[in-house]
Amino acid sequence: MSGMTEEDLSARVARAFPISLEERAGKAGAEHISELERLVNEDKIGDAILYLRVNEQNIGQDLVATLDTYLLRQLTAPLNMDSSRAAAFRSDLDTKILSLLELINYNKNKIRISGSAITGKSSKTGKLFSSESDIDLGVIVSNAQFDDLVASIESKLFEGKNIESYRASREYKEFLKQRAKGKISKFWLNKIARDKSLSFQLEQTAQQYGHKSIDLSFIREGSEFDTSQSIPLFQE
Repeated sequence: MSGMTEEDLSARVARAFPISLEERAGKAGAEHISELERLVNEDKIGDAILYLRVNEQNIGQDLVATLDTYLLRQLTAPLNMDSSRAAAFRSDLDTKILSLLELINYNKNKIRISGSAITGKSSKTGKLFSSESDIDLGVIVSNAQFDDLVASIESKLFEGKNIESYRASREYKEFLKQRAKGKISKFWLNKIARDKSLSFQLEQTAQQYGHKSIDLSFIREGSEFDTSQSIPLFQE
């Protein structure tokens, strides 16, 4: 322990597996918990999360919740990416996608990965994370930033239209629903992107990394979509 800084010690404590041999002894799923610990010790956090999803019915619910929280804290990238692939993914997002959003006020450190790409299972369908899954990215923005974004999109939507007629359209009503929920999806972001290739670039980049698409949204801070079950895209 000599020479170990307080920061090093904190990191070791955070990394320590949360269920001791004594706590798991005699409990259902003890062998699965031991396998999870082995995967963590080999730094295979993504594999551990997927293993937990497959075997969670054989482990006590309280232990599953503890393991979920612990494993998510250790994760630094989508489940199917090692560190080098994740670095390439971040670089491609930066150059091919975020560069198209230069007119929007946001902080790159507020981009979060959520959904089955980090939890291992879709909350909507119950399906395990696979190549058929989207990668969910949410950019968390303040109330002021969200309102500015909405105003920019609205201005573009009204451009060249009879505003009163457009306000009654199905498209505009759908936009208002998203605004009210605090989540603006890629369909609307494409309206104010530097060019109109945002949706195409999201799809192409996702497929380059073995997935169907990237679901990019801007999310109002504190809304129902600002979830704690997420990890930062860009590690500080």
